Amino acid sequence: MSEVILTKDIPDAVLKDETIEQTYKDEKGKEQTLTLWSIAWCYAKSNRVYEFITNNFDIKASTVTQLYQYRYKIELFFKKIKYPPRRTAIILFRE
Repeated sequence: MSEVILTKDIPDAVLKDETIEQTYKDEKGKEQTLTLWSIAWCYAKSNRVYEFITNNFDIKASTVTQLYQYRYKIELFFKKIKYPPRRTAIILFRE
């Protein structure tokens, strides 16, 4: 893969989309092959590259990156609930 220079002008983009095959021996000693999908994605706002590995070949690479973005937002939400600032109260209402 060639070197990519990241700038703020580059939109969010999939930089790498490749299949990985790893062989291993199972508990019976039989050789098995594990096939995975590696996706490298450039997030232009933070000028960072993220790499995702999945075994779901039924969806597009851009969908994989969106799912991980949503997952990250959910994890941040639960982190805020679990570790709220000391002076902030979380009030839940029931109807």
